[in-house]
Amino acid sequence: MEKIVHILTVGTSLLTNTGGKPRPDASYQTKVKCLNDFCDNILRIPRGQDLSSCKHELLQKLRELNLSEEIGYRPPQGGIKDRLPQEISYLWIHKQKHENEPTADCYFLTSDTNTGIVCGEVIKEYVNSHSELQRRYMVVSCEKIKGVDDEKGEDFKQKGSRNLIDRMNEIINQVENEADRIYLNTTGGYKGLVPYSTLQAMVRSDKVVLCYLFENSLDIMEMPVYPIGLDFHLWHRNTTRLRMVLNPRTKEYFECYLDRKIKNLLYEESGQMELFSLGKYLEKQYQNQLRQDPIKVYSKQIIGMLLRDSLGDKVEKLREILEKLVDRVGDLIWEGDKIPEEVDHALNHHHNLLEFAELFLIPILSVDQNYLNVKERFCLLAAILLHDCGHSLDYMETNTFGKVPLFPSEIREFHHFLSCQRLNNPETAKELEWPGKEGLENQGLDENLHDAVLTTCLYHRKSMGYVQKEENSRNHFLDKDYPSLRDYIKDKSFKDIDLMKVVALMRLSDGCDIQVRRAGTEEEIKITLNLLKRDYQTALKRAIDAVELWRSIYQASNDTSKSIFRDADFAIKVTPNKGEITSIKLNDKDRRIHRSCLEKLHNGSSSECVRKLARHWIMTAEMVDRAEMISKQENHYLKHQCVEEVRVIPTDRFNKNNFNFIIQLIENNLVSKYLDKPYSQESEETVRQLIEKEVSNEYESIKDCSYKLSVIYQWGDNEPFYPRNYQ
Repeated sequence: MEKIVHILTVGTSLLTNTGGKPRPDASYQTKVKCLNDFCDNILRIPRGQDLSSCKHELLQKLRELNLSEEIGYRPPQGGIKDRLPQEISYLWIHKQKHENEPTADCYFLTSDTNTGIVCGEVIKEYVNSHSELQRRYMVVSCEKIKGVDDEKGEDFKQKGSRNLIDRMNEIINQVENEADRIYLNTTGGYKGLVPYSTLQAMVRSDKVVLCYLFENSLDIMEMPVYPIGLDFHLWHRNTTRLRMVLNPRTKEYFECYLDRKIKNLLYEESGQMELFSLGKYLEKQYQNQLRQDPIKVYSKQIIGMLLRDSLGDKVEKLREILEKLVDRVGDLIWEGDKIPEEVDHALNHHHNLLEFAELFLIPILSVDQNYLNVKERFCLLAAILLHDCGHSLDYMETNTFGKVPLFPSEIREFHHFLSCQRLNNPETAKELEWPGKEGLENQGLDENLHDAVLTTCLYHRKSMGYVQKEENSRNHFLDKDYPSLRDYIKDKSFKDIDLMKVVALMRLSDGCDIQVRRAGTEEEIKITLNLLKRDYQTALKRAIDAVELWRSIYQASNDTSKSIFRDADFAIKVTPNKGEITSIKLNDKDRRIHRSCLEKLHNGSSSECVRKLARHWIMTAEMVDRAEMISKQENHYLKHQCVEEVRVIPTDRFNKNNFNFIIQLIENNLVSKYLDKPYSQESEETVRQLIEKEVSNEYESIKDCSYKLSVIYQWGDNEPFYPRNYQ
């Protein structure tokens, strides 16, 4: 059942509000005047004198007023104003505005003065005994906040504000888990308390609603709460000093270096420095932010948005699977990656893909909630997080050769197969908290979701056919051809899962991630490129030395069966004039020799000499391949550097039948000069043309079956470079 809580700072408007001009009804005016005269007498009592004897008569005179009639003078009519204290007016107006809310608990916080205390206690008794108010509200406590006294400024500074924040925090912490809404009303009490009350609403959860009732208004304003949060850098700079100040033995050495704002969160008790509640809350926030990386924070929010409880009875279990995956892995999805050069431009990749999925899906789902069902949403989110997890394997499980170690380029080329193998293996899947078929079945979920996620990971690359009637994709290690996705899923049991749609969304999101932030800051890119240049020189030298050694060993061998290596000739590029070696790479025939080497090593009948040659060739080829991979990274970085941001914007013709988007590529002005220069020495194609081709090809592969999705690619607000006709 819904639970509501009201926290109110209580002032003395019960005593000071006169109600304006006299009422037209003489008998009712007598009641108002009688209350006003009694309040004036209380205000004349010397400060500090006990007022408890006044409470009963004050309550009786307050009860004589007609509550609804008094509220009727908001706004004032003919000079007649509402005579009620603001706290009662607020509760009555709130009751009228929120008729369907259940009974709410109320907490009154008064000043540390006799007049403040008596007002709070009288209003509490009034609310808890009023025939209508008591059906909606229960004032569970009325307490004074020590130090909140307008005549004791130093106490207010040292204790009052701190005690107020402490008590508000205690109440919020006490009710936050059960309460659906916590109204924090700052109308009553000293105006000096308002900033501290406001602070609670700013830093607490969305459940806390900041309210204010203007003096003569009928409207309770729900004040805007801004995303003002923890100053992470301030805490990070001071956390060590703070820890030392909280220790009596080291306090004197570090206290003078502690930032003033952090000092204000401290108080001294029996010679021991302590953080009061706001300080403890902020410290906890800092520790949480310190532990959580951005992909975890963002991933969980997107998972929660797309997999809401209202979508079905099993959606919570699906959400928990993805959240466990995020908690376990986060950005560590790249941990142990076998191509470290790739990691440098991929750390933000999964975070970015979730952003693009949100940019596409939120507009679509806002006009068609059924566009993706729960299972399809789960498959898409899981594939976004897992599609590259194969980068952490450097071998492929094969039926013919067992575990085959892969070259760096082969890891990249076949990482979608490796992702499937990693998720299919219970041991490596457990590293990622992936439940597999058995885990899904044990939770009462569709075990076919496992294969559906693996299929999405497998076909996320455009090298795998979608609907085209082109040649099948081949994995020569597995000695297997893979048809287009449409044909691949014909014989699969994917009930209620349209994988063609899921893969289309996966590819479209993946194809958009060509932004500079994927490669890091400008400084990171410069440092990385310099390191890669040095790494390449070292890798190139090692590769050349290995090739020379291979050739000498090959030539020295007299085994006649060594003919399988006759065509082995690594592509080496030499500067025409100086004769310096500038590049080295594997040819297609070298790729074929790799398989022949595996066959010779696996075949027990091969001669020992040939097996040794095969091992030497593989080690040499791996060095050549790694040098080639490093050499490509500079151009690969360039592609990302030139695009500052990719925006996904629904067109003016976006509707339930046509999900039309404009995909805008925003140039990075710092390096835009490279856009119209050749992409590499071997090609006349410019960087701009390469980017245009890559992003449009990603869409080209799915456009014939893209489920009402159509896109236009353009640079900024310019004319499209890849226009699509849409209705």
